[in-house]
Amino acid sequence: MGGYKRNTICEDMEIVVRIHRYMRRHRKKYRVKFNEFSVCWTQGPMSLKDIRSQRRRWQIGLMDTLISHAGMTLNPRYGFVGLLSVPYNWIFELFGALVETIGYVLIPFTLIMGELNMFFFVIYFLLSVSLGVILSEGSLVIEQYTHRAAMTAKQSISISVYAVLENFGYRQLITIFRMEGIIKYRKLRKSWGKIKRKEFEQ
Repeated sequence: MGGYKRNTICEDMEIVVRIHRYMRRHRKKYRVKFNEFSVCWTQGPMSLKDIRSQRRRWQIGLMDTLISHAGMTLNPRYGFVGLLSVPYNWIFELFGALVETIGYVLIPFTLIMGELNMFFFVIYFLLSVSLGVILSEGSLVIEQYTHRAAMTAKQSISISVYAVLENFGYRQLITIFRMEGIIKYRKLRKSWGKIKRKEFEQ
């Protein structure tokens, strides 16, 4: 495949999409395998500024990959990937941030104008939060079931609590950071950005 693409900031996603595109185009049989037992140490962002830089970069990388391989979108030639995976990323991962950001503006506006039914708004909000919590908790249950020694009971409880709390402030911030990535795509599409690193404790 020629290795990683150099003029992108999301080379890991891009090369996987490129493999799918190449193999499907040339009608070759293939499988992309995921090794769930590989061990890799990484560092998460240590500050809000670094989280902003990371999530903005991820959104730009996603957008860059989708634009580069736009010909796969809804193209039956690329099978499941072209008909479902790529459209999903366009609609929910890319434009989902736009729709959600617009909602943050429209909801207070309609509330001020007296056009918002508070009962239905509260019901919708609770359903939305519940869905997010169910997905997060469900993935945690699956992780614990398949990798029983991966987390302690204390860690599992902490993550369960965060799965609820993230819906009140954190999720909204992440969406705004993603939206910033879309707006600044042309300016930052080749810029990795800087994130402060902290040494691992031995």
